[in-house]
Amino acid sequence: MALRAEIFKNPMFSKCSAGGISEYADAVTIMNVPGPAEPGEDAPGVFLVHGNTSGTVKIVPAVLNEKTHTYHEDTRYPMAGGAYVATSDSRFSEAVEKLLGQRFYGAVSLHDRFEAGKMAR
Repeated sequence: MALRAEIFKNPMFSKCSAGGISEYADAVTIMNVPGPAEPGEDAPGVFLVHGNTSGTVKIVPAVLNEKTHTYHEDTRYPMAGGAYVATSDSRFSEAVEKLLGQRFYGAVSLHDRFEAGKMAR
């Protein structure tokens, strides 16, 4: 079970994720935050993880392992595409606080953009 959260994006720039989650969905399911939701097409699975720099967090897509039916973090060097994830549910801010070691309130950058090239796996 996981927590559902909304995606916030500027409609003028909705294609900036290059085909990522924020291009087709308005919500996500945060797999590593407890809650009553299950991932689906309308709210794909994601993970809340440490950011690229100290003291930050980010949201990255989840990948389903077809054999074990479990989700894991997508590690293909995701980038921010201009969308953010937030919810008023206190479990979200508590999960961010646990990762950062300090209180948190606000939206978290959705890193759902992938580009081909040297860094891509």
